[in-house]
Amino acid sequence: PSGLHWYHHNGGYDLGAANPSGTYWGIDPTGVGYAYKAWPYYHEGENPGQNNSKYKNYFAYKGYINIPGEAGTPVVCNFASSITRFVRVDIGGQTVVKMNDNKDALTGREVGWSRMYVGPAVTLTAGWQPIFVSMYNAYNNDKGPAANTDLGWTANFGIGIDWLARSVTNHSFYVKLQDPGDGSFLRPELDRSLLDPALCRPTFEGAVKFAPGTVFDANDVLPYTPVTFPSLTGLPTIRNGEVQVTNTTWTVRKVDVDAGVPLTVEDGATLRFAPNTRLVVTDVDELGSTRTERTRPLIRVAATGVLVNPPSYTRPQGSKWRAEWSADGKSLDLVYNDGMIFILR
Repeated sequence: PSGLHWYHHNGGYDLGAANPSGTYWGIDPTGVGYAYKAWPYYHEGENPGQNNSKYKNYFAYKGYINIPGEAGTPVVCNFASSITRFVRVDIGGQTVVKMNDNKDALTGREVGWSRMYVGPAVTLTAGWQPIFVSMYNAYNNDKGPAANTDLGWTANFGIGIDWLARSVTNHSFYVKLQDPGDGSFLRPELDRSLLDPALCRPTFEGAVKFAPGTVFDANDVLPYTPVTFPSLTGLPTIRNGEVQVTNTTWTVRKVDVDAGVPLTVEDGATLRFAPNTRLVVTDVDELGSTRTERTRPLIRVAATGVLVNPPSYTRPQGSKWRAEWSADGKSLDLVYNDGMIFILR
């Protein structure tokens, strides 16, 4: 899903509140929608006051934002806002915007009543981060955010982020807090394992060995983030993701071959060996053979599975086993050769 959970309260606000009270109404699929359009109101009045609901319009949003860049790296950016009365933005547990009337509540400086606020640069962390936005629009709240055309700011722009932290009031430098509709920028508050599969994707620091018949499910969705194996021993099944092997030796044991279950790359999955990877089959000549087991499967790649940099196999001197690829490159077998050559004259 795309967008953020949203909440509307026809009343006052708490400047220090970390979260609004009350139950969120649902999901705004665009994100912080009311920051960029006229706000609703319930009573007309020539002189809005403390008891007039037109004076009290408080919106809040929460969910997750995707900070661009390599996950975990710092991103220096800058925020701007033209919300009429009060606005607060928290990202990753850090308050990055906090305006109250004509004052910057974070720095204490006065910015005037033009409502064109460009805050100091802040450092965020790339990747999915929790976001909380609260806005309180007073007086001309049916107009939404106040325009500031003399500084090049467009009407109803609301809140913007400049990922290059240029600290200028050129609206073309800023990105709105709105999702394109595919959930790539803003997502509602969900279970984190559903939000970003990388959070429950395993990592490996040492040798990776699989027992026969083991399924490795990367639990990923396209576009895949590769899971790296420093080395690979065994014949696992690769599912729901991409695996890359960095070591140039792939080891297959007697127990793997005896089990008869090949390394399988399922539909939609990818297995990427390092260039010039070689296959080593340990104890290969102890496998023996019977008349019905002269071929042992090593690799099977499904129709939409992908195998990159297929490994090579050099038959040891005196070995009766050779490796044989299928014509389409989707299968690799060990084939047992044991026979006699007769020369007749």
